[in-house]
Amino acid sequence: IKDYKRGWADLTRFFSSTDMRALRLGGGTGTGIYLLRLIIKRYREKFPDALTEERTDISEELIRSVASQTWESLDLAIVGKLPPSSLRASVECQEIFVDRSVLVVPRDHPLSGKNSISEDELVGFFNDGPLFISRPKGSGAYEAMLKYLEPLLGRNETQVLLNRIVAPNMNDVREFVSQGHGVSIMPKVIVKEEISAGKLWAVTIPGDATRPFYGVWTKTRQRWSVLEDFIMSMKDGLNFLNE
Repeated sequence: IKDYKRGWADLTRFFSSTDMRALRLGGGTGTGIYLLRLIIKRYREKFPDALTEERTDISEELIRSVASQTWESLDLAIVGKLPPSSLRASVECQEIFVDRSVLVVPRDHPLSGKNSISEDELVGFFNDGPLFISRPKGSGAYEAMLKYLEPLLGRNETQVLLNRIVAPNMNDVREFVSQGHGVSIMPKVIVKEEISAGKLWAVTIPGDATRPFYGVWTKTRQRWSVLEDFIMSMKDGLNFLNE
């Protein structure tokens, strides 16, 4: 026992406690976790023995966890919104990927087969009261939908639309739309497979429908070498997805 304790003490002199635990990583429920897993895959090409733990949640909660000072705080998260000003002293943030949102409809929808839609057509479409599947307040997806739709429909109409049907994650949004239960606006990258498989149709929408995603990591807590390596992998970007 004494030899074991002595050996452990010698070992821990060379490695900090953080170097001997898994990276705690978070991804937004849908696109964020999808992008995070792509980054982890590329990271493990260089560091095959790296240990990681994944957590999914809405962007707001993930950012709050990265900024917190508890033992279970996230080290880094991929989110669909910028950190609020109240937390920017505690986190660092960098844009890592920009996608374009599209109007997603079932394959048997009247808009299926249409490549794009004008602003007047889009406003008329929403004025007809379609079942629109949204995401919870605090999520990056909700903020992006609000930012895009509010100038077109007005604040009150947009909020009514976004609060009508709320899905807990992007997987449910895709499933609901493919089953014909409604339509939604989603980042194109998250529906590529369903479009190719003929389950969904994506219509290009007018105006600025770009959707940025961000890496957020701790600024105030001690950063360790494994986290620094992961940050470098993340900063390489994901623009190959747009190729």
